[in-house]
Amino acid sequence: MNNKGNDDKKKNFTALKLIDELRQELQEIIPLEEQPKGKLSDKKLGFYLIGNENHIIYIKSQIRKFPAYQIPLDKLEYYKKKLKFYFKIKSSNAIQLINKYVSLNDLRLSADRIYIHHPHLKINYFKLINSKEKAYWLGFLYADGFLEKNGSRLAIEINKKDEILINRFANAIGFNINYKFYPKGRKSVKLRFKNHEFTKYLLTHGFIAGEGKSKNCELPLLNQRELYLAFLLGYFDGDGHQGTSIISSGSRNFLKQIKNKFNLSFGIKLYKNTTNRLTLGTVLFNEMLDNYQKSLPRKRIYLLTKQKIGEIYRKFKGKREKLEILAWKMSIKKISEIYKVAPSTISYWFKKWNIVVPPKGYWLHH
Repeated sequence: MNNKGNDDKKKNFTALKLIDELRQELQEIIPLEEQPKGKLSDKKLGFYLIGNENHIIYIKSQIRKFPAYQIPLDKLEYYKKKLKFYFKIKSSNAIQLINKYVSLNDLRLSADRIYIHHPHLKINYFKLINSKEKAYWLGFLYADGFLEKNGSRLAIEINKKDEILINRFANAIGFNINYKFYPKGRKSVKLRFKNHEFTKYLLTHGFIAGEGKSKNCELPLLNQRELYLAFLLGYFDGDGHQGTSIISSGSRNFLKQIKNKFNLSFGIKLYKNTTNRLTLGTVLFNEMLDNYQKSLPRKRIYLLTKQKIGEIYRKFKGKREKLEILAWKMSIKKISEIYKVAPSTISYWFKKWNIVVPPKGYWLHH
């Protein structure tokens, strides 16, 4: 019976209930001229509780999104300090209300509240870049991540076709995937959360907050070649051109650092007066793919070396008639298995020799 009674009290004394009761209490001690409509406004209440007129408005918005929202312990302590400062002994009833709310709810500090929605979040994930997985995601964030709210909130927005990256990143850091969302009117998927501790480590690795990131970023300091390779692959999956080894960046210095780090002979080119491009080359790009296997599937296209191209040309020399026959006997994938080449190579020869192939979906019914 007693336990049930305590549970009922806890259930009924919500954040919204506390706000309403604090408002009623303060209306009794605040001068009437500060309550022009006979009721203490949300802005005035926020001002007296924490010195921010938008605070109560924010709390209510959180309650609308998450009905079980709880006001953090450190905020409540600040409420009590402010109330004592403004109202001295008259604040005692309001403070008792706050203490009651604390006693009836299992509350957290502001810094820990993220665990309510993301109980498995790895706050220290980027503290040390000591694995290829972490280096890969750091590179990906360099390309497609943003730090908002003075560097305290991480946001990533990418095309829906690459949603697998959002899912994999969420799994890597322990982010609750139920909180990814799809911005209205855009063909994209987005992940966003706020935590000073998590983003602090990104900043220590050279990540730049705000709009200047793309133009001012620099290559982070990593202690192993395999980590640099993974970082570069992550960056390529964000700002690389599929089917090539070209990466883009608003920072010419960033690309120059990559060029020097890997002793590349290719020059940095300005594209449309807005961005810079650097070709990584076949050898380096293929090494990146070999170094880390869990990158974006659609961009995992090994590039052909001159030697390999020569071998393929010799392999298909004089084979046009045979390919014309095979085109209607089996799928491109099966033909590629026979010749031990990528399906794209078979497609290349079909196109080069104007070989007529079955329509799309043909092999689903044959």
